[in-house]
Amino acid sequence: MLDLNSNKTWYGMLVTSKSSSPVIFDPKLPAAPTGQVYLYNMERKAIVQYLWSAVKERLQDLPAQEKQQIKQLSEKDWKAARKEFLRNNQSKLAPATRTRSAPAAPVQSNDNATDEWDDVELEDMAFD
Repeated sequence: MLDLNSNKTWYGMLVTSKSSSPVIFDPKLPAAPTGQVYLYNMERKAIVQYLWSAVKERLQDLPAQEKQQIKQLSEKDWKAARKEFLRNNQSKLAPATRTRSAPAAPVQSNDNATDEWDDVELEDMAFD
């Protein structure tokens, strides 16, 4: 199971009712916003922001042999996606992760928010 506090890169599968996709969690990436997680999705060849509560139970560890295959197959695309992600999202990252921090903007609360996520597919949870 993925441990968000681990210092090791995690390779696994994101399993949904429609499909499965190999994913990579890189602890060296800046932290995602609270309640979310960044995963490299090999099918999309991109780092995707997911709602943690929606994906945590759908992430599965890979056997050592499959993990090695995923590492080899994804290395080039993963490095390119990581570089592009860092370049394109520098302004969106938390101030503590940037070299020059800007003052944080105030956040408005949403009193109408609900926790009705059972009927939502993971594709709807991705924040591209």
